[in-house]
Amino acid sequence: MSRRCAIFLLAIVMIACTDNHAEQSAAEAPAAPAPVGVDTKVDASPERLLAAPPSGWRQSFRTEGPGIRMVEFVPEQTNADEWTEKVSFESFSDPPLPDPIELLKSIADDQRKACKKFSDHDTFSGVENDYPTSVRLFVCRVNPLNNQGQLTLVKTIRGDSHFYVITRAKRVPPIESDGDMPIPPATMAEWSVYLRAITVCNDTDPRHPCPAAPVESNAATKVTSE
Repeated sequence: MSRRCAIFLLAIVMIACTDNHAEQSAAEAPAAPAPVGVDTKVDASPERLLAAPPSGWRQSFRTEGPGIRMVEFVPEQTNADEWTEKVSFESFSDPPLPDPIELLKSIADDQRKACKKFSDHDTFSGVENDYPTSVRLFVCRVNPLNNQGQLTLVKTIRGDSHFYVITRAKRVPPIESDGDMPIPPATMAEWSVYLRAITVCNDTDPRHPCPAAPVESNAATKVTSE
């Protein structure tokens, strides 16, 4: 397995397992994401990930290193070590950047080995704002590490300088039947709308235009790193 795939697999596993993250203090936490259209670049790349956590959620974890960055959010009143819902934003810049579909397939293959009664579903693969994009739903019916089920919807975007992974996950009781979906269709539709609104843009490249005005319930957050 490539280093790149191993890093993203680790991120998914971190979501699946019981967390041991120490929450950052308010002094350490970065400022809230700026509205769409505001320059939030932190490296030389003009790319921006236009995204924001769901309303009322708070940052629970952040880490970064050479070429990689990840930030996680949970609902406001949630203990970071006992979460039931989580959103994470990741970026990776080591070349060559992977194919979004193939990366998700690789992660699914490894998750299938670690999870009892695992399935995955391709929900979208195509191009968004002229960037290759793929979205896949992972269903872990029983995670032996915590004896819980988990649904994970993952969106991958290959930019010109960075690769982005956006993950929304929910822990549930063990899923007994292969046909069971432990969240209502309206919730899954909400997840789909949320991830669909997240995109990458580059205001220096007409192939990937950034919005001229703020998009409702969305914000620009920079998760790229040199």
